[in-house]
Amino acid sequence: MPGSTPAAGRRSAAFVGFLVFIELCSGVLQGGFPVLLPAIGAELGLGPGDLSTAFSVELLASGLALPLLARLGDVFGHRRLIQITVVVTLAGYALVAMADGFALLILGRILSGALACWLPLEFAIVRDRLGTERAGPAIGLLVGALSVGVSFGALAVGLIDDAASSVRVSLWVLVALLAACLLVSLFLIPESEVRSRGRVDWVGGMLVALGLGLAFDGIAALASSPGRAGAELLAGAVLLVLFVRYEARIADPLIDVRVMSGRTLAPVYWLSMMLGLSLYGSLTSAPTFAATDPAHGYGWGLDTLGVSAVSMCSALGILVGGLAADRAARLLGERAVLAGGFALSAAGYAAIALLHGHPWQFGAGLLANGLGVGLAMSAIPLFIIRRTPADRTAAATGVYNTLKALAGGIAGAVFGTVLNRMALPGAPDVPREGGYIAIWAGCAVLCLAAVAIAAALRAPAPAPAPAEHDSPS
Repeated sequence: MPGSTPAAGRRSAAFVGFLVFIELCSGVLQGGFPVLLPAIGAELGLGPGDLSTAFSVELLASGLALPLLARLGDVFGHRRLIQITVVVTLAGYALVAMADGFALLILGRILSGALACWLPLEFAIVRDRLGTERAGPAIGLLVGALSVGVSFGALAVGLIDDAASSVRVSLWVLVALLAACLLVSLFLIPESEVRSRGRVDWVGGMLVALGLGLAFDGIAALASSPGRAGAELLAGAVLLVLFVRYEARIADPLIDVRVMSGRTLAPVYWLSMMLGLSLYGSLTSAPTFAATDPAHGYGWGLDTLGVSAVSMCSALGILVGGLAADRAARLLGERAVLAGGFALSAAGYAAIALLHGHPWQFGAGLLANGLGVGLAMSAIPLFIIRRTPADRTAAATGVYNTLKALAGGIAGAVFGTVLNRMALPGAPDVPREGGYIAIWAGCAVLCLAAVAIAAALRAPAPAPAPAEHDSPS
């Protein structure tokens, strides 16, 4: 059988390593680009509002494209879709590097949103080549690589930009990184063998894209234009309801909502959203807190290097948690790992809410939070994979990524509003310390609610086999 010989084992380890490289690069891109935004604004003469749009439009594009791209991977091959989306992302970053104005910058950012589908496509390849039971450690590595890449990317890209003569040099370095990903995807990773032979649901794809697009834009507009935000959120909700009704009636749905809404998986998708809130709770608030001038009564005035060092505590926790999730699930059960992960996150948030006078206290809280996030980030896709057909792996885990990103958008909008409303007198750009404490305390409460949901999950059941599949020669 495949994988039964030492040579096959080495090949398995090698292709997982190449997938980890691609996901590490994805993290570097996602963590490094925000560091360059101020320099891009100075180069192109753009203000904070335009730069905020340039940052968030990639998240929007990711959410719109991910469900359809993941389904296309299930139908046409996951390596093929990785290759296509690496080319699209490379073109996007090249446009950003060449941009002479706002329009080209935005177009490049929209194209670069294709990288969001890499993780579910990689999950599908790992499951196909290693089997459902052996996929766990590899999934942990992929999750950890993404997290480390985000933190390392912020530091590395910042150092490169400090040494470079122009921000365009740093942007072309990111393009070169994508070129390396393309070579790896072309020559060093295998194609999955299981195929879904159903039709691609284009109508469902348009409905979910429009619905999510309106929802994402409405979330982004919550702070600046509540009226528009309410209208867009309502319209998005209507379209998503229509999408669910349509998907429930067709034979080959883009997303099998009947399985998603069942008692086994529905709570896990709720946990996906709560994970997004938890993850982005620390990612968005910790750096600004650490960089705040202590003259304002809190913070340590850390520079980019110091902020990155503090943030690495969270990344280290996520890496360790991701690597430990599969073994812990085998020993304790998936429900216990999910409940324990969210409990650790709650403890981490409570710790930094109560004790944040010194960087080491803050770092210890972020480490505990990251460990919990890493356990949950790996255990949730494992839970989904073990309960979905092999020919729907990318689509099912793609929904998990989409919901996590949507929750992250909600967290960013809500947390930004809280901090803006709790500004210091005479310093409208500096939040009160209580604003951060409120955010961390709120995240701790959300994580405790997630513990209750995880503890009530149904007992494991084997994933159904695909109805039809095609194994290419």
